[in-house]
Amino acid sequence: MERADYDYSNSEDQLTVGIQIIQRAFQRKVNSLEQEIKKMELTCEEHRANVSNLDRKNSNLQVELVETKERWEQLQDEEKELYKTLGSLKKQILRLESLKSAILKEIQDDQHKEAELGELKALMSDDYFRGTMPLTAGELGYGPSRRELPPQLAPPRPQAVASAFPVEPLSTAQVRPGSAGSSPAVDGKAFFRLARSRLPIEDFNKFLASIKRLNNQQQSREETLREASVVFGPERADLFRDFEALLTRHGM
Repeated sequence: MERADYDYSNSEDQLTVGIQIIQRAFQRKVNSLEQEIKKMELTCEEHRANVSNLDRKNSNLQVELVETKERWEQLQDEEKELYKTLGSLKKQILRLESLKSAILKEIQDDQHKEAELGELKALMSDDYFRGTMPLTAGELGYGPSRRELPPQLAPPRPQAVASAFPVEPLSTAQVRPGSAGSSPAVDGKAFFRLARSRLPIEDFNKFLASIKRLNNQQQSREETLREASVVFGPERADLFRDFEALLTRHGM
């Protein structure tokens, strides 16, 4: 700063110098304040930008909040529908399990009936009785190779068992004409059909089991006839006579 030649002893000169000093100090202060204002303006712009960003973020969050709420309500509705579907599926599963059990039971019943029918078909065949003769008749002494037994060991004749029933006409089972002087031949198939139709299923099963034991040599002809007489009873004496004739015809 250039120094002017002042006479500081003069009051006017002193006043002028004081004013200049004040002006320079004011100018420095103004410059400093202007710089601070610029800095504050920059800071304010930054704050405005931040506020604007925050406003945008807030708006986005508000939109996301609304969308999340709508999605949550939609999920609740879907959950309710899923529970309904699950309940319906459980009911269907129970119905299917019940149907499955019924079908399996029916299949088992059918298999049991088929097995029973197979046994019945085998027993209804005349060949079955012929096949039993080597296993039973020979042992009981009724076959062609019959041995003479002492009177006290000889098996009773078939008439001894049949005499327990009253004499009635020939049964309704199908018969085949015999030779001259012989009794009509009972047809095995027709006899078992008739027995199956007239006997309760439990009694018929007992009857079949008795015949199986006879065939397996587990019991004698007389024991088989006694069991048959109990199964048939007096009201089915005709069936008993047909069965006895069937055994006799096949040498059993």
